[in-house]
Amino acid sequence: MFRNYLTVALRNLIRHRLYSVINIAGLAVGLACVLFIILFARDELSYDKWVPDSANLYRLELTIHAPGRAPMALAVIPFPMPTTMRDEIPGVTAGTYFEGEPMTLTAGDRQFREVVNVVDPNFFQVIKLPLVAGDPAGVFRQPESVVLSESAARKFFGNTNPIGSTLTDAKGKCG
Repeated sequence: MFRNYLTVALRNLIRHRLYSVINIAGLAVGLACVLFIILFARDELSYDKWVPDSANLYRLELTIHAPGRAPMALAVIPFPMPTTMRDEIPGVTAGTYFEGEPMTLTAGDRQFREVVNVVDPNFFQVIKLPLVAGDPAGVFRQPESVVLSESAARKFFGNTNPIGSTLTDAKGKCG
């Protein structure tokens, strides 16, 4: 029975080639679109899930509505807002500030043009990222403290231990 259905289907595909190509191409494009939508939704729903306790973390954004212009959404907020929200809104238990700042860093005799993320001293208490070395509670006790990823430490200092080493920027000491 199945063989009969397959034979009839193949005969129709051969007899109506253009119609068959259009149908098969439409099916392929439709399946590809569905796969892309599923991958996009999976990526969006898994955003920052690797951060511990990410269900209780929120990112604040600012939208500027200038007259005669389209609204501009920015991932930057006024500096006192996290502290004010913690003091004024009962559900907010902590807040921190995170902003990228372009710098030219010097390690020894080599210079690197990097975007450095500047954070509040309580950053590792709010966003509990694991550290390879050091205590998250005291990592920013000194104003010039720096936390490096393993790849950044290798980039700046090679295979030597970066703890206690110095990075400087054009303005002075970084850490």
